[in-house]
Amino acid sequence: PDYASFSAAPWSGYADKIKNVHITDGITSVGNSAFTGCANLESAYIGAGVSKLNAQDWASCVKLRSFKISANNQSFYADSCGVIYSKDKTVLLKALLPLRADYVFPDSLTTIGASALSGQIALAALTLPEGISSIEAKAFDGCTRLRSVTIPASVKQFYRSAFPPGCELLLMSPATKV
Repeated sequence: PDYASFSAAPWSGYADKIKNVHITDGITSVGNSAFTGCANLESAYIGAGVSKLNAQDWASCVKLRSFKISANNQSFYADSCGVIYSKDKTVLLKALLPLRADYVFPDSLTTIGASALSGQIALAALTLPEGISSIEAKAFDGCTRLRSVTIPASVKQFYRSAFPPGCELLLMSPATKV
């Protein structure tokens, strides 16, 4: 079920003791706020059957070092860097682990979702690959070191709120709609 807040989850009283989560293949949904507040969670596995998952709920799991999704999952994909995408890798949903400066986005990527890269404090400069067409609100929220983003000509729409204050945007196309 969805929980209005983490305190409603049956395990909320044990949140500080939860270190590993394994959601088996038979589970189809991970409720909203199910793991919000599990600050000591170190690893998570999402089974093949899960088709509902709020990637943002995992953002407060600050000790998370491993996040895997079954290769047989038909809705989501997570790469070895803990970045969650739609199964077809067209939508970046959330980067859960700290990204390295040399992280390479998949060529299939078309959308950077709302708050998808929020909290990536190590990012200082970024060149987005050609093929991205949309950057949603607060995509880079909390990226306090991010100073410049090169936006390719393929981007047709983005929200100014996608980027932190003071970030220089290098637009590669006059057709981009802000």
